[in-house]
Amino acid sequence: MYKVFSRFFILFSVLCIFAYAIGCGSSSTSTDDDDDGTGGDAGGGGGTEEVIEAEGTDEGDEFFEIGVAPTITKFVDSDDTELSDNPAENTTRLSAKTTNKYTVTFSETMNPESLTSENFYLFCDGTEQSMASIEAATNGEDDIENNEWVITMDDQLPQYAECTLTFGEEITDMDNFNLEEVTYVWNTLCASSTEFGSEGAFEACWTTVNIPSGATLSYGSLIMNFTPVNSSTDADMPFIYKLVNGDFEVVLYVSSRNSDEGTEEIGIMVSTEEPGLWINSVHVGLYYSAGFGDENVYSNEYDTSTAQSIATATTFTGTDLYLKMKREDAIYTTSRSTDGKTWTQDAQFTDVAQIHDVASLGIYGATGNTNGDFSVTIDSFTFESGNAVDQD
Repeated sequence: MYKVFSRFFILFSVLCIFAYAIGCGSSSTSTDDDDDGTGGDAGGGGGTEEVIEAEGTDEGDEFFEIGVAPTITKFVDSDDTELSDNPAENTTRLSAKTTNKYTVTFSETMNPESLTSENFYLFCDGTEQSMASIEAATNGEDDIENNEWVITMDDQLPQYAECTLTFGEEITDMDNFNLEEVTYVWNTLCASSTEFGSEGAFEACWTTVNIPSGATLSYGSLIMNFTPVNSSTDADMPFIYKLVNGDFEVVLYVSSRNSDEGTEEIGIMVSTEEPGLWINSVHVGLYYSAGFGDENVYSNEYDTSTAQSIATATTFTGTDLYLKMKREDAIYTTSRSTDGKTWTQDAQFTDVAQIHDVASLGIYGATGNTNGDFSVTIDSFTFESGNAVDQD
């Protein structure tokens, strides 16, 4: 009995000593940590630190890693004009180029499946603009894939319009972290090439002279509806133009006109910087004379030092008419076409010294019709090369 009790007492004492040692060791460690200033908060800080230390290895960091949401680090147009996401800084930045491409750079590698037209959208003056494609580019210098994306729109943006582009929060990176929604706002500029979609853009981007009070202009296509005008002097010849500098090639597309009586004209004209319409100018146009009963495509030059030089008067029969004028090294070449693809040269003028590098270029139209209106529908004025001054 005594032996059993002794053994039990010894075992109990050993267990007590072991338990006491554990308790003191823990308390001692915590006290030591607090004393040397490396311990955690009072009331169990040491235990928290152990947990952090135990799970604070590299493997633990990876397991408990907190991801960083992707952001847009740069957004530029095809001219490398950069936009801020602060609307106040974007007054007249991106242009209304014929082909619009925008490059957006993200801070993270993005998930291609999330970058679709459904997750970002562009409106200009309240009308949604359709996207042709969005494709990932590779930054070869840093070997970063899918951070840089190129957005191509279907068509040029409206001229002189306020545009809003929103990147939605549905866009994600490859770790499935969402982009915080961000919106860019800017106003487009004037485009050299024009489809005459809005009155505001027309008034902002073209200069008009001698539009008679009885004439009207409407938009979508440009419909020039002239009341009878005696267009024998500069003072009464209507002219709609842009300034150009240097070489150019432009195409005018006329889809309809009511050439049925009187004398009527429509076409492309280039003149001096301050227009001299019946002097110092080159024309290519459609001319109708009821007296002759036919229409002619004609090209001519007016010069203060010489008489009018008419190079051609080619009878024209057809519905649609394309006219082209090209200036290269002060040589003016005019052409005509019925489909805008196959061209026939109409004339060439090689001595037009009075028209300098900066010139006025645009559309003229006039009528001597005294029996009714002369209405022409102009669908586009396109720069095949060159561009208007301060317009893309």
